[in-house]
Amino acid sequence: MFFDESAVITAQALTISQLDFVLMHELGHVSLDHPRQIKALKMSGEDVTTIRHEFEFAADAFALELMGGRAFSPLKYQGDPRRPDADDTLSKQGLLECDAVRLLFRYMQFVDEAGRHLKQRLGHDIELKDRLDSHPRARDRLNRFEQMALHDTPHNPDILRYATSFFDNVLAYVKGLSDSDLSETLNRVVIN
Repeated sequence: MFFDESAVITAQALTISQLDFVLMHELGHVSLDHPRQIKALKMSGEDVTTIRHEFEFAADAFALELMGGRAFSPLKYQGDPRRPDADDTLSKQGLLECDAVRLLFRYMQFVDEAGRHLKQRLGHDIELKDRLDSHPRARDRLNRFEQMALHDTPHNPDILRYATSFFDNVLAYVKGLSDSDLSETLNRVVIN
């Protein structure tokens, strides 16, 4: 078997935590009244790029605060005292959720890097946006995450090293393709 049951359970838990973070992030925008504020600024003719970036950081902080309350609440994650690992359930949950967010930001960083590479290599052949004005770079969001309240949370460097290595290998492969092979591959994947 390619993956054992433990790996599948961990992958599912990471994915669920990432989805939770995204949903809480979006809830943060609504709770912090960002849509109305952006609309008012746009109507006044102001450039909203900088404030949008700050709103993204604020929504990340909102989500992390909610996750922190969940991840580190002994009432919610105390576990069944009859289980042998009950005392460790809290730290495992916090570790898993924080690593899930770290992985999400690392994935978004990969998407940023791949987009810049495609723009540089194929920008003359395909239409790509110069940048996403509504979001700061994923690297900046990850750095901000590490500075927030959960920054002292232990994490599993192995899972991040694996993800970083995987994404770096994909980028290295793409960089090794000729422009025509890259364009052909992109057309085959996007069109088909």
